[in-house]
Amino acid sequence: MCNSENKTQLIELLLTEGSKDKYAPTLQRRRIFFVSGEKCICLSSEDGVKTNAVQVHELYSSQEEADTRIMLHLKHAAEEYSNKTIIVRSPDTDV
Repeated sequence: MCNSENKTQLIELLLTEGSKDKYAPTLQRRRIFFVSGEKCICLSSEDGVKTNAVQVHELYSSQEEADTRIMLHLKHAAEEYSNKTIIVRSPDTDV
């Protein structure tokens, strides 16, 4: 995981695999956001049958620093999901 290319490929693999409809039951009533480069993709399922992968244009960012980008995501989450619990996980020790 020290190699940034490996991290990028892992995120792309998780996004590609997670977009499959077989994961729709797991995604039902949940939203998982994947940051890939400058874009952000939200995986969800409303009915537990079909998986939706939607680019979230409000979270597009060229910011490379994780802590700054996390603040953008928290602001978005607070506006969109004000009555929900928001969990942030990061392996970065400086976050």
